[in-house]
Amino acid sequence: MSREFLLLLGLFFFTANQLCHGQAPDGFARFGSLQELLDAHQREFLEEKMQATPPQTQPRKEAFVLIAIDGGAGSGKTSTASAIAMRNNFAFVSTGEHYRVLARHLAGKNISPGNITALRRELDVLRPTTQFIGNHAHISLDGTVISAEKLHNGVINTIVADYAQSPPLREFLHTYQRQLPQVARAVGHGGIVIEGRDMTSVVFPMADLRIFLDADARARQRRRQMECIADDIHVRDAKDSKQLQRMDGVLYIDSTELSLEEVILTIQKEIQKNIRPT
Repeated sequence: MSREFLLLLGLFFFTANQLCHGQAPDGFARFGSLQELLDAHQREFLEEKMQATPPQTQPRKEAFVLIAIDGGAGSGKTSTASAIAMRNNFAFVSTGEHYRVLARHLAGKNISPGNITALRRELDVLRPTTQFIGNHAHISLDGTVISAEKLHNGVINTIVADYAQSPPLREFLHTYQRQLPQVARAVGHGGIVIEGRDMTSVVFPMADLRIFLDADARARQRRRQMECIADDIHVRDAKDSKQLQRMDGVLYIDSTELSLEEVILTIQKEIQKNIRPT
């Protein structure tokens, strides 16, 4: 007699005995002698079924991904970081914007980069917040986001590098930037791509993926001109030299002869190979 037939037979007697005898104190219906016959078969059958059925588990949550991109002016950091963030549904941060916002704010208060006392005093009262537009995380000093047109103009282009050399300002922004992965995670992003000076060496040396983008000076100067930025690339490199450190373990990409799409594909392969295998 098959196990399945015995189970069906047991169910028939289960119903009948419920009507006649009700429930036993332990909550199970009493079947008389047939129950004794079915017990061993039913127990073995159910145990086999349980072993064959995988346990129901909660879906595994993927770990939050932090990607830091560094490189000189005109190396393609912003375009690359923005594209990588979009393709992976990550948050995107351009820390160059942070320095431009602070430079604009401090210059508007007539605080020069060299006036360390006044600069520290002003930084002590600032409480920057983060505002998202799409997946782009913007810094805000008063609850509003400053437009790109007001941040990328001749005046800001001229003064931002000098403000960016100020140790108090850099420390202030590094503290703010280290909080951004938690902010991005809190609003539902599975990762963040953050680009700018110091990102791979000082701010996020333990990032899941660190990238240093480079290109020769002529290519970077040409790209800056296409962005309507007229500063001299050699002067900018000299000012940024302390922050342009290529650390061990950082993926180095020379984009001089590469298109933006080729750079993106190189990084995507690295993400799939070492961070989120397909």
